[in-house]
Amino acid sequence: MSRAHRRTRPDLLLVAHGTRDPAGPRALERLRVAVVARLPCVRVRLAYVELVRPLLADTVPELRRPTVVLPALLSTGYHVKHDLPTALHKATAPVVLGAPLGPEPRLVSALADRLRAAGADDGDPVVLAAAGSSDPEARRAAQRTRAMLQEHRQAPVGLAYASMGEPVPEAVRRMRRANGGRVTVAPYRPGGGPRRRAGGCAGRAGAGRAPRAGGPGP
Repeated sequence: MSRAHRRTRPDLLLVAHGTRDPAGPRALERLRVAVVARLPCVRVRLAYVELVRPLLADTVPELRRPTVVLPALLSTGYHVKHDLPTALHKATAPVVLGAPLGPEPRLVSALADRLRAAGADDGDPVVLAAAGSSDPEARRAAQRTRAMLQEHRQAPVGLAYASMGEPVPEAVRRMRRANGGRVTVAPYRPGGGPRRRAGGCAGRAGAGRAPRAGGPGP
């Protein structure tokens, strides 16, 4: 693709939350590389709201070309409604803020595939472990994803939150009482997040743990 053709297309900036878990940035970099492979004529960058550099607040003033900003987040919430628009007000180049990645049936299908690859049988109960939010729209999005996954798998799916909702251990115990047998916890956040206790809590509650929903597989 010629340099002139590249200049006719806006850049793409993927914005993730950020995490202290080193696996998170690696997964998101794989996502960025996958996007580059699909859009070879577009410059694709990656930034984070917090915890990981480059930070969005530092990246926005550096934008020199029209840019589409895509939240690499799974629902609309505080970051999409507040943090990103606030940061983008400082842009000197034209910017357009896109929608978050979910809820999205293709993500649900990918999550079901990851559950199967992790050893969960099609009929096993699952707890979907979301980040948690006080935003009603974000909570509705998590509930919608839970419903889509339950319909896709034709098996019980519960919902837990790392904050501001039913914790993972309680959700696991409730699912085991209601359904018996093994319960698999499916973390639902792209490239991780600051809520790192879900896996350990799930283990103490007697649950297996599937790979993260978001981001390409290893």
